[in-house]
Amino acid sequence: MKGRVSAFGRALGASLLLVALVIGVPYLLVAAVGNPLPGSMPTLDEIRVLLTQNGQGFTNFVIGVLATLVWVIWVQLMIALIAESIATIGQRETQRLRVAPGLQSFAARLIAALTLATSLADWPTVGSGGWGLEFRRCSPRKSRGSRGPHGC
Repeated sequence: MKGRVSAFGRALGASLLLVALVIGVPYLLVAAVGNPLPGSMPTLDEIRVLLTQNGQGFTNFVIGVLATLVWVIWVQLMIALIAESIATIGQRETQRLRVAPGLQSFAARLIAALTLATSLADWPTVGSGGWGLEFRRCSPRKSRGSRGPHGC
């Protein structure tokens, strides 16, 4: 029972982390920063003024650049998660992707944890009758006589 609770906890943790990464990161980026890309292409003079000013314009520029970087990393993580999910469902090895270092291994570990913990949480226990299965163990006394339908 303790193993099933632990497996359920790992499955729940992996699920929550997956939801936070897939839904939470974009939501927070849009809510906090908005669209980090400018509406139109800035001129060189606008960029020079923006970078040489010490004020709100420069701060907004740095926040926009950081938000764009987080968006790029998030897209790469989604690509890795989709590739790992497809490979796991198809029961084959994932090809090496060209994403930021560590993202594909993180995605693989997250999908593996979710898959393993979910499968352990759903596994029937001995004598539980889960999925209509019942596991029986023959005692030595019963197995000496005539054998029944289960080999006992």
